[in-house]
Amino acid sequence: MRIDQAARKKMLNTFIELAKIPSPSKKEGLVAARLEKELRALGCRTVTDGAGKKIGGQTGNLIAYLPGKPGARPFLISAHMDTVTPCEGVKPIVESKRVRSDGTTILGADCKGALSGILQALRIIKENNLPHPPLELALTICEEQGMAGARNMDYSKISARYGLVLDSECADKLTLFAPAADEIQASIHGKASHAGMLPEAGISAIHAAARGLVRMKTGRIDFETTANIGFINGGGATNIVTPLVELKGEARSHTVAKLKKQSEHMKRALEQGAAASSIKYEGKTYRAKADVKIIHKYPNLVVPKDASSAKLAFAAARRLGLPLNAATGGGGSDANFYYTHGIVTPNLGCGMRDPHTTGEYLELKDFFNCAELVLETLVLAAETGN
Repeated sequence: MRIDQAARKKMLNTFIELAKIPSPSKKEGLVAARLEKELRALGCRTVTDGAGKKIGGQTGNLIAYLPGKPGARPFLISAHMDTVTPCEGVKPIVESKRVRSDGTTILGADCKGALSGILQALRIIKENNLPHPPLELALTICEEQGMAGARNMDYSKISARYGLVLDSECADKLTLFAPAADEIQASIHGKASHAGMLPEAGISAIHAAARGLVRMKTGRIDFETTANIGFINGGGATNIVTPLVELKGEARSHTVAKLKKQSEHMKRALEQGAAASSIKYEGKTYRAKADVKIIHKYPNLVVPKDASSAKLAFAAARRLGLPLNAATGGGGSDANFYYTHGIVTPNLGCGMRDPHTTGEYLELKDFFNCAELVLETLVLAAETGN
């Protein structure tokens, strides 16, 4: 079903309203209240889980239920409520083909474009009494901080085993595969000494870290694995042999075994670099030390092309005459965590562009196409009973 001009105008106005509500990670309370009010008016039952308490946030994940066609399988639709910063004082500027911020803040198209589309789809379902499966909406908190909302969700409140996540850019792409990721945290310990008076008594943690880094493979490891060191900090003065350097990096791969291999390689390289940094001073041998932690950030996503949720979305696109192609993503989303809980949710684009920057904008064509695809997918799910 295509969305007419009146409905598009209402959907756009909803986005502008939501974009103006600040909702940084862990402070989603105001936008959650706005969404919950309308969801209830649309006939949904709502609950808030305890994820917020676990992570120290204002509110938890907002979960809503809308009864649907008897016998049809429950269908999950999910998007996140939080944004990155700066998100105070957002001033959306509507142009002919896009909406942008004034350049001093983000826009919040990631992911309020999706939230607006979800609300509009529900409005059209109610206004036109359209068939649909029982719906479960998971509007999550703190996605921008390691998907903490989905990570800590009370999954006993979700019965759906399939659905859609709306949290990528282009509405002509359906992400079926996304990598798992590890974070590498390292502290390289050297030995402090005066760099001018007694340099031979010191071990430079900077040099030890460098020895580890030159041993390390980063960048594009293979067609499905990447690695990067993105943070390094150490030293306080030029006349001190630096005793401590801290590093942070990451590894990503679509194959769990490859991810483990790359993360262990990065850890081992830093340890070997430290071990190669030693001195003998006053009859004693001193050696640098690397304390390295591998922290699993999120699991991978694997959605077969013949999975019900994917087949429905592709069928909906064909019925609407819209392009939709299977895609492989390079980052994680709430869909990764749903996958580990047996919920198969490919990730559909909602029109965001240049997210996480003050140049962010919302591509209106994709914004409206996303809502139409969601609506048509729900109608098809009711028709087929999937």
